Amino acid sequence: MNSTSAKGPDSRPKHLHLILLGAVLLVLASKARSADMELVLSPELQARILAQVPQGKAARTIERFSATHEIDHKANFSKTYADEKSIITVLEDGLTGMTGSTAFRSSSSKGAGRGMSLCGLVPLLVESGSNVDTSVISVVPAGKAFLPFSIKSDIDVSNRAKLSTFEASIPSLCSPAPGSEFSYKTETAVQFKTSGLFGRTNDFQRIESTSCKVAATTSPASQLNASLTGDYWAVSCQITPKTGSPRQADYAYLPDAKFYLPLYLKDEWQSTKISYSEFVYATP
Repeated sequence: MNSTSAKGPDSRPKHLHLILLGAVLLVLASKARSADMELVLSPELQARILAQVPQGKAARTIERFSATHEIDHKANFSKTYADEKSIITVLEDGLTGMTGSTAFRSSSSKGAGRGMSLCGLVPLLVESGSNVDTSVISVVPAGKAFLPFSIKSDIDVSNRAKLSTFEASIPSLCSPAPGSEFSYKTETAVQFKTSGLFGRTNDFQRIESTSCKVAATTSPASQLNASLTGDYWAVSCQITPKTGSPRQADYAYLPDAKFYLPLYLKDEWQSTKISYSEFVYATP
C-alpha cells in the first residue's frame, strides 16, 4: 500500500499509511501485536505536513547508502562502531520512505526498521526493532585461580512512533535558505516494547522544540562521499525536549536531493559521528 491510495480534489492523499518498502526488515518479539499503535497520521496533520513539501521534483534522488556510526558513550571504555545500510524511496506526494538495518561490529546486537519522514529531517511514522546482546563477562574465583564467567541475555526490543502535532517557523523545512535560521515543534506518540520474562510495553508522548542554523556558504558534497555531486549546506540543530536534557544534531543538507543527511548526534551520555561509505543515486 502506498501513501496515495485515497485522493481528494487536490490529488493529495487522505491517509498517509506506513508503506511496505521491500521485505519486512523488523526484528520483533513473537508475542501478539494486537495492541500495537496504529501508524496513521490525522487528516489535519497530513495537510500541514504536505504543505511543507516543495513544489517540483528534486534534481537528484538518493536510492541507497551505507554508513558507519562511531559511538562514544560515557559508560564504555572505548568507542564502538555500527554499520548501517538504508534504502530511500521518494513517494508520489514528496515525502520520503526509508528502510534500513544496523549491526554493531563488537557484538551480535542488530536492528532494522522502516519509516516515513519529511525530507529526512522530521520523522513522521517509524517502526523499528532490535535484538540487544547484553552479554557480560565477570571473573569468579575457582580455587586459587580466577576464571571468566559469561552471562548471556538477549532482549528483543520494538519501537513505534507517529507524529501527533507539528509547527514550523518557515513555509518549507525542505527548502532552507543559506545563512538562515528556522525552528519547528513536534509532539510524537511513542510505543516501546521489550520481550522476555520482564517484558513490558510503555506508551508516552515526546514533546520537543528544535532550532536550526544553516551555514551561509556551501561545501562540496564530494567531501561526504566521492559519489555525491553538487554542494551541501551544514545545518546545526539544537533539540530541546519538554523533559530531559537538550541534544545536538548536525546535518548536511543536499539541495539537489532536498534531503538532510545526519552527520553528528550528541546528548548528555553519548555522541555519534556518521560517515558515509557508499551512495547510489536513483536512475532518472
